[in-house]
Amino acid sequence: MDRKEFTRKLALLGACPFVVAKLYGSETKTPADEDLNVVQAKKQFVENWLADLLESIEINLIAIRPLSVVVVKDPAESSL
Repeated sequence: MDRKEFTRKLALLGACPFVVAKLYGSETKTPADEDLNVVQAKKQFVENWLADLLESIEINLIAIRPLSVVVVKDPAESSL
Protein backbone atom coordinates (compact mmCIF):
# COMPACT_ATOMS: atom_id res chain seq x y z
CA MET A 1 0.00 0.00 0.00
CA ASP A 2 1.44 3.36 -0.95
CA ARG A 3 1.20 6.57 1.02
CA LYS A 4 -1.51 8.10 -1.15
CA GLU A 5 -3.79 5.07 -0.76
CA PHE A 6 -3.13 4.92 2.97
CA THR A 7 -4.01 8.60 3.38
CA ARG A 8 -7.20 8.15 1.35
CA LYS A 9 -8.30 5.22 3.54
CA LEU A 10 -7.60 7.22 6.69
CA ALA A 11 -9.69 10.10 5.32
CA LEU A 12 -12.56 7.69 4.61
CA LEU A 13 -12.35 6.43 8.19
CA GLY A 14 -12.54 9.99 9.45
CA ALA A 15 -9.03 10.09 10.87
CA CYS A 16 -6.87 13.03 10.04
CA PRO A 17 -3.70 11.69 8.44
CA PHE A 18 -1.59 14.37 10.10
CA VAL A 19 -2.74 13.34 13.55
CA VAL A 20 -2.09 9.68 12.79
CA ALA A 21 1.33 10.52 11.39
CA LYS A 22 2.09 12.56 14.48
CA LEU A 23 1.05 9.76 16.82
CA TYR A 24 2.45 6.74 15.01
CA GLY A 25 4.31 7.54 11.86
CA SER A 26 6.85 10.19 12.59
CA GLU A 27 9.51 9.62 15.16
CA THR A 28 10.73 12.89 16.56
CA LYS A 29 14.25 12.99 17.86
CA THR A 30 14.78 14.10 21.39
CA PRO A 31 17.79 16.14 22.46
CA ALA A 32 19.18 13.00 24.11
CA ASP A 33 19.06 11.19 20.76
CA GLU A 34 20.88 14.05 19.08
CA ASP A 35 23.50 14.11 21.84
CA LEU A 36 23.93 10.36 21.48
CA ASN A 37 24.46 10.72 17.73
CA VAL A 38 27.08 13.43 18.29
CA VAL A 39 28.93 11.32 20.85
CA GLN A 40 28.81 8.25 18.60
CA ALA A 41 30.18 10.27 15.68
CA LYS A 42 33.03 11.60 17.82
CA LYS A 43 33.77 8.09 19.11
CA GLN A 44 33.86 6.71 15.58
CA PHE A 45 36.18 9.54 14.48
CA VAL A 46 38.60 8.87 17.36
CA GLU A 47 38.55 5.11 16.71
CA ASN A 48 39.32 5.63 13.03
CA TRP A 49 42.04 8.17 13.83
CA LEU A 50 43.71 5.81 16.31
CA ALA A 51 43.51 2.90 13.89
CA ASP A 52 45.18 5.00 11.19
CA LEU A 53 47.82 6.19 13.64
CA LEU A 54 48.65 2.68 14.82
CA GLU A 55 48.80 1.41 11.25
CA SER A 56 51.12 4.25 10.28
CA ILE A 57 53.35 3.62 13.30
CA GLU A 58 53.51 -0.07 12.50
CA ILE A 59 54.39 0.50 8.87
CA ASN A 60 56.97 3.20 9.51
CA LEU A 61 58.64 1.69 12.56
CA ILE A 62 58.90 -1.80 11.09
CA ALA A 63 60.55 -0.30 8.02
CA ILE A 64 63.18 1.35 10.22
CA ARG A 65 65.23 -1.44 11.67
CA PRO A 66 68.27 -0.88 13.88
CA LEU A 67 71.45 -0.74 11.88
CA SER A 68 74.15 -3.27 12.58
CA VAL A 69 77.13 -1.77 14.30
CA VAL A 70 80.46 -2.78 12.88
CA VAL A 71 83.46 -2.19 15.10
CA VAL A 72 86.62 -1.48 13.18
CA LYS A 73 89.78 -1.78 15.19
CA ASP A 74 92.48 0.74 14.71
CA PRO A 75 95.56 -1.03 13.25
CA ALA A 76 97.76 0.94 15.63
CA GLU A 77 95.95 -0.54 18.63
CA SER A 78 96.28 -4.11 17.40
CA SER A 79 100.07 -3.96 17.37
CA LEU A 80 100.21 -3.36 21.08
